[in-house]
Amino acid sequence: MEFNATFFVVLISFLMFTYFMNKILYVPISNIIEKRNDVIKSEYDKAKVADEEAAALKKQKEDILFTSNNEARKLVAEKVDTANSEAKGLLLDAKQNIMKNIQIQREELTKNSDELKDKLDNVIERLSEEIVSKVIK
Repeated sequence: MEFNATFFVVLISFLMFTYFMNKILYVPISNIIEKRNDVIKSEYDKAKVADEEAAALKKQKEDILFTSNNEARKLVAEKVDTANSEAKGLLLDAKQNIMKNIQIQREELTKNSDELKDKLDNVIERLSEEIVSKVIK
């Protein structure tokens, strides 16, 4: 292999081409790629933060729903207990009223029975007097 002037001219041309390509093409492309990576990392970090916030909000929502469900169950249980106790009170009042009415009806029946017995005794007495008066005659 011979080294002559064309070799050195080609070598210098190649080195100058490499230097200019590096300045004109490779450095700007490297900068663009670096900026792109920075944007991607920034967006990834934002997405990660948003995901964490969403997870926290979801947890908060679930806690609120759980608390609300428990409060609703307690409220329903209280209302059911109140309704049951009111129903028992109404049933007791109705039972007492019925027992009172039954007692009043018994007393009326007893009174009517006594009146009928007295009337029947009077009729029997009058009939017996008529029979006696007819037999004696």
